[in-house]
Amino acid sequence: MTSTSTCGGERRRATGTPTASGLPASLRIWSVQLEDQLIHAVLDRDYLLLRREWAAPAALQIQANRARLLAYLTQPYLAYAPMRLARAAALSLRGRELAGTDLSPGSAARYHSAPAAQLGQLAEKALDALLALSSPLESWERTQVFQTAALAAGLDAAEGQLLSELLGAAHVPEVIFDPQTLERGEFPQTGPYSLSQCTGSAVNFRSADRPSSCNQRARKRSAVIH
Repeated sequence: MTSTSTCGGERRRATGTPTASGLPASLRIWSVQLEDQLIHAVLDRDYLLLRREWAAPAALQIQANRARLLAYLTQPYLAYAPMRLARAAALSLRGRELAGTDLSPGSAARYHSAPAAQLGQLAEKALDALLALSSPLESWERTQVFQTAALAAGLDAAEGQLLSELLGAAHVPEVIFDPQTLERGEFPQTGPYSLSQCTGSAVNFRSADRPSSCNQRARKRSAVIH
């Protein structure tokens, strides 16, 4: 097999053993972390593309996955279905009866009217509670509880299964790309996260063809994106 390797901006060609073609897309892409390097391998017909990137610290990768969960919980579809589901699941995990509890779309009024910062705080509290309460459960037990909670909130059981799976992967490191990705002014096409160091000045980038900038808050570890 002929392979093409990209490393440090240089392209190299090498000869190797032929590989089977017709693999599904999920089996044609691999990512392996070696110390502080991320190695991405993509198989395209008879070509193998290798890319090496600097890896973010593991703690930051875990935090990125937490951010993904928080973003899911604050989605407003179906009258904030994820937050209503999270509330129902937390009540159930605490041994409370869901019958007679208002989990209808009308109960989401507080989320509709909440400013973005407050909604984020509510989502953080919900996530911390769910992670703590569900930690003693096996995955199938957690899924069963969340599916029951979804039905009690008038949602499809699949919503409960999705949240259960997201919680099960809460401690899986998220791939974060190196700072050069943002320096080029774009997000990577193969993942939602990139990494940039805040030095006090704004970081400018484009997302979905929309110019944005990120400014670090004074004396805080948080940032404002607009």
